[in-house]
Amino acid sequence: MPRFNHIKDPSNDPKLEALYKAAVDVGFVGDEEGMPNTFITSQSERPDILEAVMGLAGAIVLQGMLPPTVKQMIGVTIAMRNNCRYCTRLHSNALEAMGVPQEVIHSCASDPDLIEI
Repeated sequence: MPRFNHIKDPSNDPKLEALYKAAVDVGFVGDEEGMPNTFITSQSERPDILEAVMGLAGAIVLQGMLPPTVKQMIGVTIAMRNNCRYCTRLHSNALEAMGVPQEVIHSCASDPDLIEI
C-alpha cells in the first residue's frame, strides 16, 4: 500500500493537469505514456506544493552552466553507485525522454574511469 495517494487522472483539476504536462515536458516521465513519475504524482494531492517543488526541480535541471543531460547523467551515476533503483530509473527515464541512447545511459555506471579504486 503506497504512503501517498497518487492521482492518476488529473483531468478534474486544470492546475494539476498543467503541472503533470510540465513535469513530463522537462523529463519527469513515468512508466505510463504521458504520465509523470511517482516523485511528481506522490505530491498530487497538494498542487500548490507540487508547483513549488516543480519550480525548484526545474530550476536545478534546466538552469546553470551544465546541460540538463549532463546533470541527469550525474544523477544516474550517483544513483547507481548508491544502489538506489528508484533514483536510477528516475534519472534514466529522464535521459530517455531527452533522447539519450541506452548505451550512453548505461555507460554512466560502467565507464572504467568512474570505477572506484
